Amino acid sequence: MLRILIVDNSLALTGAFKSIAEVTSKIDSAKFYFAIPSKSAMILDLRKREMDVISLNFIEISRSVSAILYFPFLIWNSIRLLRYIKKNCIEIVHVNDMYNMCGVAVKLIRPKTKVVYHVRLMPDSYIRSLYHFFVYLIRKYSDRVISVSEAVKSKLEKLGLASILIYDSIKISEKHDVKNFTQGVKLLYLANFTKGKGHEYAIRAFSIAKRQVPNLHLVIAGGDLGLGRNKLYKRDLQREVVRLGLTNCIVFRGFIDDTERIIKEADIFLNFSESESFSITCLEAVTYGVPLIVTDCGGPSEIFENEVSGLLVPNKGVEEMAAAIVRLSQNKNLREDFSREGKRYVAAKFGQLKSAEALSSVYISL
Repeated sequence: MLRILIVDNSLALTGAFKSIAEVTSKIDSAKFYFAIPSKSAMILDLRKREMDVISLNFIEISRSVSAILYFPFLIWNSIRLLRYIKKNCIEIVHVNDMYNMCGVAVKLIRPKTKVVYHVRLMPDSYIRSLYHFFVYLIRKYSDRVISVSEAVKSKLEKLGLASILIYDSIKISEKHDVKNFTQGVKLLYLANFTKGKGHEYAIRAFSIAKRQVPNLHLVIAGGDLGLGRNKLYKRDLQREVVRLGLTNCIVFRGFIDDTERIIKEADIFLNFSESESFSITCLEAVTYGVPLIVTDCGGPSEIFENEVSGLLVPNKGVEEMAAAIVRLSQNKNLREDFSREGKRYVAAKFGQLKSAEALSSVYISL
């Protein structure tokens, strides 16, 4: 039986982590171990799954002073990982994003260990200045590369890095049969409060659309990952809502654990990110029958069919966003058509077993 270590350095319970945890649980031909941050919200989830875990003090790349500590912590974490790999006879290290260089360090010191990198970022993401450098290292030291979407795969090919496309997937076990009891049309924006996720465009577009559709309501929900800059970003958004006089129709909520319920309570799901490699929340929305309005920013456009199960609008195009909101909110029949066609589309294209089989093939090939 293969022994595989999944390395994920996110502090939050992200869609990327949920997908890899669910998909690997469907692979019986391997035993999985996880390396995650010591303060990660994922620890509880892994304990429920009775998984073997090593906790490390990962530091993410950022513009903050803490980034100075990135390389010292990288060296220390790599040493600990190498000891863990040797102790547990691990054969494959699967790094669940491109900016964690522990996989590269392991390969440099222990060449016989196979390394897989899962690329989940577009070149114009928040690490854009380091993207080409990371791609170079991954091309040089990884044994396989996985892209999370056609958008990412295409970008990597232009940079000379071949990859295998494996879509993220979600566990479908519907627990709730809920409806929108709000008088009017409820929009949902479900994304962590990080710059680039497009919340400000949603607020501005909503403000314009509400002039034509007075019974609109918007819920903006997400976590701040415990980061000061994200908390400040959320406060700025809240101030903008006050300035626009929309406090009676825009509600802010924190991190949502039960995404199924809040999605099913909505009539329309919005995602106006500036750059997105994929989107688990968009996939969840279409799966649960909620039509999308999303920007042409990368992976989300692969989750639905424009004008068949949702609407695609230009990146940063506030006027077009507003027009799409007005159109879809005023046409219940169109929303029902999009809901039906969206469910059909994702059922045919995405699935945990399909992703698990593809990932298992990657492991076996190594």
